[in-house]
Amino acid sequence: MAKKAKYLKQEQELFLNFKKVNLTEKQKQATNLIKSNKISIITGPAGTSKTFTACFAAIELLKNGFCSKIILTKPMETIGSFDLGALPGTLEDKLLVYKDCFIQNFNEIIQGRDINMLFEEKTIEFKPVQYMRGITFKGSVVIVDEFQSFDIKELMAIVTRLGKENCKIIFLGDINQNDISKKYVGLKIFKEILENIDGVGFFEFNHSDTMRDEILIKILEKYEKLQGEGKLSQTKNDS
Repeated sequence: MAKKAKYLKQEQELFLNFKKVNLTEKQKQATNLIKSNKISIITGPAGTSKTFTACFAAIELLKNGFCSKIILTKPMETIGSFDLGALPGTLEDKLLVYKDCFIQNFNEIIQGRDINMLFEEKTIEFKPVQYMRGITFKGSVVIVDEFQSFDIKELMAIVTRLGKENCKIIFLGDINQNDISKKYVGLKIFKEILENIDGVGFFEFNHSDTMRDEILIKILEKYEKLQGEGKLSQTKNDS
């Protein structure tokens, strides 16, 4: 097993073909924060490159030999309250819809054949939080997307998987969005738990950092204004 891992690492160093990527100043700052900390909390509105930046940092850490694995996860509630058994197809088919946003971001950084190789060899792996019990992340960079939609027990279950050496966890989310009932949202208390601990870094993107159409900035600003005024209609998961 050790020989195989070493071989894969050499393969990645030789054959990972990076595309030309021009990071913004904020993306560079966030990347440096990830590299400097064991745990990173990166927040910001939709479209501000949180996932892209985390994927870029993770691939660089993999290429440079810091880790031998990238683990991806996100809450299943982000596309509705389905469990894996309710979706058709094999487990791999069921997970594809959750992996897709990560694949799109990796595709902006490295060639598609490299992405396929990394997933096929399980060097990059999507792992539902339900499958994390009892494991310890070792030699891994873990990207936790949409973390605002995990409850506090799920967040603690993830963060306590952190291994001692060559391991990082990156939490990504939007404090103004969630896909679970508000009474279960654990983001604020989770941030409070992690504050003022060495090795934990916080970074925030804002509306001006959006990488999508600029109309999105105006839409999100109006949405948040109406949300602050209590004028939004109730959603299915509100209680």
